Amino acid sequence: MEGLLPPVGAHLSVARGLRAVVEEARRLGLDGMQIFVRSPRGTRARDFPPQEAEWFVAAVRRERFFPVVVHCSYVCNPAAARRQVYQLACRLVAEDLERCRLLGAHFLVLHPGAHTTSSPAGAERRLARLLASVLAADGGDTLLLLEGMAGAGTELGGDFAQLARVLARAGHPRLGVCLDTCHLYAAGYDVTTTAGLERLAADIDATIGRQRVHLVHANDSLAALGSRRDRHAPLGEGLLGEHGLAAWLHHPFFGRLPLIIETPHHPLSRDLELLRRLAVAGGAAGGA
Repeated sequence: MEGLLPPVGAHLSVARGLRAVVEEARRLGLDGMQIFVRSPRGTRARDFPPQEAEWFVAAVRRERFFPVVVHCSYVCNPAAARRQVYQLACRLVAEDLERCRLLGAHFLVLHPGAHTTSSPAGAERRLARLLASVLAADGGDTLLLLEGMAGAGTELGGDFAQLARVLARAGHPRLGVCLDTCHLYAAGYDVTTTAGLERLAADIDATIGRQRVHLVHANDSLAALGSRRDRHAPLGEGLLGEHGLAAWLHHPFFGRLPLIIETPHHPLSRDLELLRRLAVAGGAAGGA
């Protein structure tokens, strides 16, 4: 996309195949895309015939699409205490990494999971062990990104110190973090103000490090600041609003990170136009 925006993609459906994904990205003028390679709330994987996958890889190179992202299924709990659930997560992540290799995806995004009835410390160890294991066995170069979460209930990923511990324990160079603007706001970071963004940057510097942050899910929030509730809203129509999105886009670090819009039930053309307008508005929005 032209102008002052970083690379911008959107979550697109693979229901009509990979050619349709590319055609939709072209039509909207996207730089990249995010897809599921299996049912988002199940385990059934989509079959990509070799010819279709090869065509997609060639199209990505020809169109210079970036970022190309695969999102793991929501049923995957890589921190699970129950053996069967944990083994399922190991299989799903390994299979999705293999599909990322076949499709030439730059990133695989994974929710860190939940400790449920076990301890947070035990969940961190299990998650790190899974990450190290699947990456050691994988022959591709896709980066595996843990998504920062709102911190609801027993889910992991609600604070950067925890993510830093997991990354350090796993100890693999192909690990990183994906931010989500809605999750950050719900976790207590006021990303609508310059002061809030600077606090966020300082916390990242002190824990995971900025070099580990590779991607951002762009979502507005229906839930209040610090509520720990993950409730997405269309861009500009939640509590972040246009003011907050402008503050993000004009920040010297966060405003350069690739974005993936996650508003599938909202006109993407409208979201893209909003981002373009805010990016060229001039000057950072948001006060102290």
